[in-house]
Amino acid sequence: MFFSYYIFCVVIVKIMGVVRCFTRPVLLFPGMGGSVLRKKHNAEIVFPPSFHQFFFGLDEWKRNMLSMNPTPIGEYFLPEIDTFNFGDKRALDLRSVSPFCINQNNYDFIHQHENIFPVPYDFRKIHMPEYLETDLFPRVKTYIETFGEPVILLAHSTAGVIIHLFLHLQTEEWRTRHICGVVNVSVPFCGLFLVLQCLVNPTWIDKILGIDILRNMGGFIVNMPNSQYFSHPVVLFGENEIVVTDDTHPIQNKSILSSPNTSQNEYFRLLKVECGVNPCLDDVKHKYCLFHEKYEQYFVKSTGVNTHIVYSCGNPFTPVGFRFRKTGCHNTKKQYCLNGGNIMKTVYGEGDGVVATDSLLFPKRWETQTGVFYHNIKNKSHSNILGAVELVTIIEQMGDRRSP
Repeated sequence: MFFSYYIFCVVIVKIMGVVRCFTRPVLLFPGMGGSVLRKKHNAEIVFPPSFHQFFFGLDEWKRNMLSMNPTPIGEYFLPEIDTFNFGDKRALDLRSVSPFCINQNNYDFIHQHENIFPVPYDFRKIHMPEYLETDLFPRVKTYIETFGEPVILLAHSTAGVIIHLFLHLQTEEWRTRHICGVVNVSVPFCGLFLVLQCLVNPTWIDKILGIDILRNMGGFIVNMPNSQYFSHPVVLFGENEIVVTDDTHPIQNKSILSSPNTSQNEYFRLLKVECGVNPCLDDVKHKYCLFHEKYEQYFVKSTGVNTHIVYSCGNPFTPVGFRFRKTGCHNTKKQYCLNGGNIMKTVYGEGDGVVATDSLLFPKRWETQTGVFYHNIKNKSHSNILGAVELVTIIEQMGDRRSP
């Protein structure tokens, strides 16, 4: 029924002339969890999990998700997990992982247009340099070269971080020859608090899926918030809220444990030592620091190609930090009781509902702004911005590789 509804929508938009055929190839890189993962030997879908996997095979599903390579378990091997091939329209699926939520794949919006080529990747491994530099990036480079003309890279969410790194690892001559431009959509350039929230203050679905799954996902590790680049603290202690006065300058709360411009991993210590939070943060911190020690030098500067930063920052209910207070140990809505009687509550501020504004607009800190363009598409969320007409217009206008 839902497939028929989707086909009906595609037919309607084609009749109305909404579907476009982009003049240049557009390579669509999905966000964290947007790539379909499947068993390599029989193509069985592993992610997103099916209804049957969720209710009757959850333990096996967890083992498969944690297996980065074929691994012996007893008398059998956990299967190798892979993505669909580059360019396969089945490769991307961005919707809730809960079987209770039947919703539309957010990539269907952009898939309707012609000359769009999905580029999936294993989001479990993107914190591993060996996966990026010896597997994913060489394949992406070869795939781009097969088009025989400059292409547009359209990156959603976490993919923008990966593509930014990929471009920095190529030569300037290669970028000039093969890349027309980059469109970064809802990209958390210096992380997002939602992934930290899933580990520190997990929801029921996070607990069912398993904290072990989340803390080993490369997408979670790479996206840990880098607090030295935020204009507000990650961790607060007291009753006061972070007050946001405009898109980029929240008022700093004076009763804080973590302050802006501290080292990016300081809040790990604060959460563990001062606030009594210890849900496997040591392991996450170790992997996070290894990734950023190797690659952070590239994130503070532009790639040298035309780059469009597309975002929406009007949602005041975006997770931006945590507040702790000493009180009697009890649970209330949006609060979580910790060791020592600390009560933790998520603090909300401006962003797109997932990523805070500071992270979306981090490129404004790059040394040079030449060839960097900003587009604030109002009244959109982190993912449904992919269906914005303004986004399609931006891509269309990039036909000339030399012009913005």
